[in-house]
Amino acid sequence: MAKKINHKNKIKYDVSETDDSVFLQAKEIPGVRLLKPDGSFNIERRGLSDSNMYERIVNFSWTKIILAFLLFYFFINAIFALLFLSCGTESINGMESGTLWENYTGMLYFSIQTFTTVGYGHLNPVGSTANLISAFVAFTGLISFALLTGLSFAKFSKPEAHIIFSKNILIAPNPLKNEKPSLQFRIVNTSKNQLIDMEARVTITWLEEVDGTLKRMFERLDLELESIHLFPLNWTIIHMIDKRSPLYELTKEQMISKNMELLILVKGFDDTYSQKIHSKRSYSFSDLVDGARFISMYEHTHSNTVLHLTQIHNFEPYQFDD
Repeated sequence: MAKKINHKNKIKYDVSETDDSVFLQAKEIPGVRLLKPDGSFNIERRGLSDSNMYERIVNFSWTKIILAFLLFYFFINAIFALLFLSCGTESINGMESGTLWENYTGMLYFSIQTFTTVGYGHLNPVGSTANLISAFVAFTGLISFALLTGLSFAKFSKPEAHIIFSKNILIAPNPLKNEKPSLQFRIVNTSKNQLIDMEARVTITWLEEVDGTLKRMFERLDLELESIHLFPLNWTIIHMIDKRSPLYELTKEQMISKNMELLILVKGFDDTYSQKIHSKRSYSFSDLVDGARFISMYEHTHSNTVLHLTQIHNFEPYQFDD
């Protein structure tokens, strides 16, 4: 767990290895983000890794999966064609002998027909060696298509959170606290899937010099609403900037100089897939707009409410009272 340490009359958080923060305490290089803007970890893993081939492939995009299978498909059949060619054209009944290239392409097409179990019928293996190779080709083809089917099902059945975040974080008036300054950003669900029981966790991290060493500090921000039961419209997530906030009385320039970063985790339940989903996001304080408020992105009609997804980033200037 994180424990408080008192340094220069300020309360900081020394993150231990058992803390549930995203990253451990470590020496940091100023300007390096912990999370990329899209929420993916800005980490390069070296050395030992426990990830297996299935984990790597299932995280591929559809384009990479299809290209990888096509490369394997033609490569493995090119190898099998060489094995058939080594047996001679007489080992394949119906194969006409020609040039080396014609013989090889003929064996390649026969291997593909055997691999896919198409078997048009005008070609068939003759002899024990050719039949044994054909059996192995057919077995490899069955296993390959079974694996591709499993990967395809895993990709289709895996729910994805189609949640987008506003491009900027704002120092905006809190309508629940007499328009006092607060830190705000908003999210919206872009898919037609119904998301329920949504939760948001926001952690702020910054660099602090402790005993001559830069250390990464973490603190979880209190939110006006940490959870909502239904998510039909947009959700503006608000942190009140009061005396308890680590942002209290800090200017934007001071926040940037401390290399402050917001780490955000939003999770909920997808009613369509009946599974939990989550989405991550990171904000640098260079994304901060000091003195603004979001413009409403929905309107009411006689029959329903229209939510304009493209307006999630829209805001207008706001002047706080002195």
